[in-house]
Parts: sequence; structure tokens; C-alpha cells
Amino acid sequence: ENPVWAKEQFLQPFHLVDIQQESDEAILQHDDATTLEMLQKHIYDSDIGIAVRKLKESGCLEKIAIKYSDLTKFVVKYALVKGDSPNKSKVVEDLCDTLSEQKRGEIMSIAQQIHQEGMDLGMERGILQGVKKGRKEGIEETIKHIAMRLLQQRQSKKIVAQVTGLSDKDLAELMEEKQN
Repeated sequence: ENPVWAKEQFLQPFHLVDIQQESDEAILQHDDATTLEMLQKHIYDSDIGIAVRKLKESGCLEKIAIKYSDLTKFVVKYALVKGDSPNKSKVVEDLCDTLSEQKRGEIMSIAQQIHQEGMDLGMERGILQGVKKGRKEGIEETIKHIAMRLLQQRQSKKIVAQVTGLSDKDLAELMEEKQN
């Protein structure tokens, strides 16, 4: 709406900062950008909960929850999905501690949604593995069935092994099963 202001703000040279080189104490002084900067700096740490606790103790989480509702949801989802922690429920608890009852409900809803997505993904992977295993077992049974039919037709073990790919040991076991 104000092209002159936009030009002044966005077309001037700016200073790039490597957030990894900034101390946590310096980041905590950055006002509205603090929360995102802190999470970006620590997102690949072994415990994102440490950064979340620092943000909680500094009051930054409470401040963004009051000023920016959508940003709060993003911060929570980002921390829970991209961050790692040996105790994600503690991270959720720390995120919720400084929020209003309504915001807590939203955070818990996000956490449950992420949990459900994880469960769905796990189920999908399990089904795919089951299908793969079932196919493999079906192929193995078909090969054994073909081998048995060839042996019943009095084909030599050598021919049956070449056609089916079964080893001499597999054929011996198959013949033993047939006799039992």
C-alpha cells in the first residue's frame, strides 16, 4: 500500500547474520523474531526441549502467543515435527505452560494431530511391509508347488533346481515334507 516505505525497507542493503554464531542470550534480545531464531538455531540439537525451556523462561513464548496466534501454532508444529527430544510430552507441557486455556487446547490438538499422523504413517508402512512379505511368501510357495509338480512328473532334481532356482537342500526338504 505504501511503495515508498516498501522501497526504503526492502531495497536497502541489509546485514546477514549467521544465527548459529549468535549466543542464546543475544538471540533472546531480538524481540519478536526471538522465538523463530532460537528454534532455527536449535532445531537439529538432540533435545529441542532445551531451547523451548529457554524461550518459556524468558517469556518469549507467552509474548508471541498473545500477539500472534497463527505464529504460535506454527512454532509448536515446527518444534514438535522438526525438533527431536527424548521427551516430547515435556516439550508440549513447556509449550502449554505459558498459554491461555484456549491456546493450550489448540496446542494439544496440534500435538494429537501430529501423533495421529505418526500413527497413520506407521500403519501405512506396516501394511506395505506386510504386503511385501506376503508377496514374497506367495512366490516362494508357488515355486515350491511348481517344484513338487515337476518332481511328480519324474523330472530330475538337477532340472527342477535349474527351473525353480531351489537348492539341493531346499529340494531335499521339499521331498521330505511331501513324504510326511
